[in-house]
Amino acid sequence: MPEQEPFVTSPNPSTQPAAGHWTAKQLRVVKLLGDPELNHAQIAQIVGIHRRTVAAISSRLQMANVDQTAELEAYRAQLRKRVPIKSRVDCLATIVRPEQAKSNPFSVIRAIEYVDTVAGLHPKTAPEPAQSDKTQPMFVLPAGARVQINIDQRPQTPLPVVVEGSSGDPGDKDD
Repeated sequence: MPEQEPFVTSPNPSTQPAAGHWTAKQLRVVKLLGDPELNHAQIAQIVGIHRRTVAAISSRLQMANVDQTAELEAYRAQLRKRVPIKSRVDCLATIVRPEQAKSNPFSVIRAIEYVDTVAGLHPKTAPEPAQSDKTQPMFVLPAGARVQINIDQRPQTPLPVVVEGSSGDPGDKDD
């Protein structure tokens, strides 16, 4: 397979797309990288790009993930320092008070759900109820049955135009 223009493997950084800008193919590669059953060669074949380009996208994604993880940890450290747990609990307790429930009951429900989630009483996202497939075929054909469908499209004939005072019969004249 001929190598197509890789976006990251080029030694010249000016030929690489700006950070945060992904092409449709790159986004497709990112999505396929999430499938643990596919390797880089298979992803390259699916998308139609070179294997090294897939590896470059993967490394770019890993670097971005490392950067985000570091930023997230720094954010959490600052949050713990500036807003201690006791303050957060006091704020949530204020939201859940009965007088608040009268003015904005939705915020009370969300606050209780948040506290329950933090306490580990229920997962962050509620699992969707298992829906059994209740669809059934209208009819079942025996094995080896052959079906033929004919669609007859005849041109529609225009309806006769009836003018007031006339019976619509072409031989009938009002003279």
